[in-house]
Amino acid sequence: MIVQAGANGAHIGILELSVRDGKIVTARNSFRRPDDTQPEDDPEVRALINEYSGKVAKESSKLKFK
Repeated sequence: MIVQAGANGAHIGILELSVRDGKIVTARNSFRRPDDTQPEDDPEVRALINEYSGKVAKESSKLKFK
């Protein structure tokens, strides 16, 4: 299954799975548009995002593409 959220946060991708006996029995996906009625960023989650974004940027700068 491929799940995407759209470019630049244009959509929020939602995947709902029903699992029985360790197997997926139903799968449904949908999208929602972000809006201003949602709460502000959680500071702890934002700190984790920033931490890992820095690590990803550092590691990806080491990659060499031909």
